[in-house]
Amino acid sequence: MSNLKKQFFVFDYYFHKGKARILTKLWEVFSRFQNIDGIAFFNEVRNFHFSGKIIFGFWNPKIIHLGDQLFYQPIIDFLNKKFEVIVLTYPAMKDYFATLGYKTFGIDEFEREVKGAIFISNEDLLWEMRKNFGKENIFLGINYASPPTPKRVMELIFEVVIKFLQRNNLLEKPINLKKEDLCPRVSPLLLAKYENDPNLDIFLKNPDKKFLLFNNYVFSNFKGVNKERKKRLESLAKEKKEEGYLICHIGSKKDKLMDKNFYSFVDYDLRGKINPLCLFKIFSLRNVYGIVSFDTFVIHTASILKKDLYIVIKGRSSYKKEEKIKKVFVPMASCFENLVKCIF
Repeated sequence: MSNLKKQFFVFDYYFHKGKARILTKLWEVFSRFQNIDGIAFFNEVRNFHFSGKIIFGFWNPKIIHLGDQLFYQPIIDFLNKKFEVIVLTYPAMKDYFATLGYKTFGIDEFEREVKGAIFISNEDLLWEMRKNFGKENIFLGINYASPPTPKRVMELIFEVVIKFLQRNNLLEKPINLKKEDLCPRVSPLLLAKYENDPNLDIFLKNPDKKFLLFNNYVFSNFKGVNKERKKRLESLAKEKKEEGYLICHIGSKKDKLMDKNFYSFVDYDLRGKINPLCLFKIFSLRNVYGIVSFDTFVIHTASILKKDLYIVIKGRSSYKKEEKIKKVFVPMASCFENLVKCIF
């Protein structure tokens, strides 16, 4: 891909993020939004009559990435037992939510005349939710990027949504939680869907071999991935290869086209061949031991299947922010902390 196309991709990404953030902040200020713990913001609606619907909005891939959606799964699971929960997402993640038993739609498949619902998403999507679904709903936006007190992102989202519902007398106090309520899961139905995927042959035909997946690509915060961090990640993969693991390189077709480097330590190149949701099936295999990667969706996918995590985090503007990332996002839940074998 030409340098001009790369520059356009970067511009387009940050333009949409910036526009969404500005419009949301303006709406929050002029509408005098309420907040919870300084990380969740919501509008007030006069004479609001709750319909029983709680709608999670994940439909914009430029704002809500694949990994972001996984952060919400435990709270969706919990609320689905008490309310009518609906998930609005894009095609890449529809099967993940649908196979867990949630009502799942694309944005174009869902009715726009909704009243008395509570919409929940990332803060940056607040204005777009308001534009699409009108004034007679409550919109709760969560900003978990820099919480005042570091806490695993899944627990942070879970707690702030519960507080919001309790504040509005929609949920009892206290609630009884089990440890597994804060640990995400994947449906056996989703795993079964990829049972016959041809990309599994590499692993199934070598049952006595030990495999690790290797991912050196990112979608969000790609400016934080410099040559030094890439080399560190490659060195980590080389170390694991010397320990006897077979290395499988994963990424999208676009990643492969843009990357002209040769990786001598890679045994199998699966870039452009694997559906993102097929990764759940691959990580469910006994002889797939884990992932070497930047802090991206694939790290979160591997953790749900209880696989070893070898992580190089994407660079942030300060050491303090990088340390906070380790305490909040990698791993995404406390129940996965023992899976992190090394993190740089």
